Amino acid sequence: MLDALDADLVAVTGVLDELRADRVGIEAAMGTVATLMRPPNDPFHERLVAAYPRIRRFLPLLIAAIELEATNSAQPVLAAYHALGDWLADKPRTTTLPDTEVPLDVINPAWEPHVRDRATATVTRAGYACCVLDALRTRLRRRDIYAPASTRWGDPRAELLTPDVWEDQRQTLCDELALDTDPASVLDQLTTALDTAWRVTAAGAPANPDLRIEHRDGRDEIVLTPLDAHEEPDSLVALRAEVEALLPEVEIADLPLEVHRWTGFLDEYTHISGTPSREPGLPETLSALLVSESCNVGLTPVTDPAYPPLTRDRLNWVGHNDLRSATHAAANTRLVDFHTGLPLAQAWGGGEMASADGMRFVIPVSTIHAAYNPRYFGRQRGSTLYSWMADTHMVFAQTLIPGTQRDSLHALDGLANQTLIRPEMVSTDTAGASEIVFALAWAWATGGHPGWPTCPTNGSGTSTPTPTTARSPGSHATASTLGSSSRTGTKSAASPPHCEPAPSPPRRSCGPCNAALTPPASLAPSPSSAGSSSPARIAVLPRPRVPPHHPSPAQPWRNP
Repeated sequence: MLDALDADLVAVTGVLDELRADRVGIEAAMGTVATLMRPPNDPFHERLVAAYPRIRRFLPLLIAAIELEATNSAQPVLAAYHALGDWLADKPRTTTLPDTEVPLDVINPAWEPHVRDRATATVTRAGYACCVLDALRTRLRRRDIYAPASTRWGDPRAELLTPDVWEDQRQTLCDELALDTDPASVLDQLTTALDTAWRVTAAGAPANPDLRIEHRDGRDEIVLTPLDAHEEPDSLVALRAEVEALLPEVEIADLPLEVHRWTGFLDEYTHISGTPSREPGLPETLSALLVSESCNVGLTPVTDPAYPPLTRDRLNWVGHNDLRSATHAAANTRLVDFHTGLPLAQAWGGGEMASADGMRFVIPVSTIHAAYNPRYFGRQRGSTLYSWMADTHMVFAQTLIPGTQRDSLHALDGLANQTLIRPEMVSTDTAGASEIVFALAWAWATGGHPGWPTCPTNGSGTSTPTPTTARSPGSHATASTLGSSSRTGTKSAASPPHCEPAPSPPRRSCGPCNAALTPPASLAPSPSSAGSSSPARIAVLPRPRVPPHHPSPAQPWRNP
């Protein structure tokens, strides 16, 4: 019909006549579509009950083969699961039972019309089986029901301390985390801090015309007046024009070499064997490889057979031996540390604030980091690139998350980075937040403040951190505040074979609970940017030093 619209009127009339003649077929097709479509207000209960004959084939074997256990809160679901197994084993031909013979706590209001008939006081097997499996799936995802023999679906509490061991180590562990042994005291401190914050907000609400509470859709909602747009002043327009005029038009392949002259970050791309490379023009080769990979253009646009550093053989050899995750991380550390020391970055912030968020990417090929997630990728595979950005406007850490994992599982990974940035507060969206992450952040803040000593270990040049001091049990930090992470120090060649504790920093008080707080440990330059080791981290906050000027490459860049 769409093709006929571009034709003459006679052709359009002929198509309409054919449609009128096949009215019965069109109505039948529309009925099929309506049957296959799921109505907006129709849950999946009826369709799942209709699929019970297929579920019945494997359900008895599933119940008999896998041993499950549950926490106290999930015991009703596990009892219904076992009762269903007894029903299938003892009365395989019985499709209904009196409701007094099976546990009913698992039946929620949404499932009850499909499971229970109150008039006859009976329960149907198909509806009861689907209801139990739906509750079982929910409890498995919460880990309230677990398989003891499974690694992925095992008991998350199995690795926790036993009650006897906890009683023996309770005082020591609470002292190390600066917590009171009485949990009620800790909860009182957090309650007081939260109550104080709410009261301050409520006291200032009447004087704030941009904050109001409106009743919408049967509930009260907090509404913030959006900011008004301001016209750009003439001085800003003139400044933008002057800045754009100062920016030269350069080839994209020249940018890595220019940044290398400032920071020397290409020196971090070392050979996999650990031996120094004596190949001439190595910075040009590395710059071309970085451009080809970051722009996803391959080697052909950056290859120059007449220039030795840019021949295809040279590019392939350096790419296989020098470009790897470890060298990328070291080069990124060099760039972040250099950027942190710039005056403009220091004017933006000191690295105390950071935000973590992810970007979703569809990956059409099969790879270990791609997984199916219908919520974000539909029927395709994908991954999440999770990034941490400091208030210096610099991304200081990134990680690649498979599509099926929740962002909150990796929300704290970026805090253990090797750069000079040490965030004290990190903001995430709902996907990166959970109660466990909130508790871990709070524990990180309370237990990671003292300086870490330097202890000799193996010949790798790193040391094992050991806390030398702990904050008093009365100290307190909010769960959104993060202290310095427990990074490992570096071992000097002349360091003695014993631990040297770092001095404890001065204390300050926390307003909401009037408790002592310890400022973060110092931000010592990393080995990749400073080239020297420090015996311990002390409680000073110097700005990072700018790496020395790196000499320009032996040969200028040649545009292929």
